[in-house]
Amino acid sequence: MEKELSLFHQSSTAVLDELDSFKFRFSVHEMQDLHEAVMLNSPIRSEFFYIFVVKAGEIYFKLNRKEYHAIAGELCVIPPSALIEVSAILPKSEAIGIAFCPDFFLSLGLHYSHPQILEIFAPEPSPIIAVGADELTTLDWLLKRLKQINYPKSDHLFQEEVLTNTFSQFIYELAQAYHRNQVGTQIKLRRKENLVLLFFKEVSKYYKKERGVQFYANLLFITRKYLSKTVKQVTGKTPGFFIDEAVIKEAKMLLADPKLSISEIAQSLNFADQSTFGKFFKKQVGLAPTSFRI
Repeated sequence: MEKELSLFHQSSTAVLDELDSFKFRFSVHEMQDLHEAVMLNSPIRSEFFYIFVVKAGEIYFKLNRKEYHAIAGELCVIPPSALIEVSAILPKSEAIGIAFCPDFFLSLGLHYSHPQILEIFAPEPSPIIAVGADELTTLDWLLKRLKQINYPKSDHLFQEEVLTNTFSQFIYELAQAYHRNQVGTQIKLRRKENLVLLFFKEVSKYYKKERGVQFYANLLFITRKYLSKTVKQVTGKTPGFFIDEAVIKEAKMLLADPKLSISEIAQSLNFADQSTFGKFFKKQVGLAPTSFRI
């Protein structure tokens, strides 16, 4: 019977409930003894990403009913909605992992500047990534740093900036390990995931000029309805959400430059005029561009 619970005994409540107790929607788990931490032969389907690094020992698991075997020095990426079942763990096995919500990952916008990052979350050809010794040390340190500072009561003056930048660095290091491991291997994405990846790539190229969903559907030679349905199924968000998000991120960056007038920014983002840009920005951010600049 499938469950909506954590992979760990220590979180018998849903992981999503656990994530609410942290500053950001992710949590890091260090597992010194996997036999005590992980539930065996218990299929789980979750709503979050889960990434874990095997530091010692070996783990046998099934992902969407396909069997895999991860050993020390390998990293495993489990995407949302995948069915995972841990079947066996060798003695003295150790791992460190992170669970995070898709919303948190997408809010960083890394997929706009580097759409290929999304490839690391594809379940094929394999969810297992070989990690070199130096990469393992780096990923382990980044995860421990994230665990150390991800608490509401942290007194770090720049907590949000440190968390988002450290998490981004973790994703970049993960992507580097993934693409190094996939050299010479054809990366196979499922049709829906591939379509979403192509959509993000087109958005990253044209968002400054085109904000209509139909434009992107035409580029991909599909109907607007099918694009909207597919993006919603894979990400939980609409195509319009991601287009608007890309525009807002660029607008915020441009507004940080005092040398640019709001009229110039509106023009660079292909708005009809300053007023139209102002209404769009306020609807998305809750502040007028002038107020945001203060």
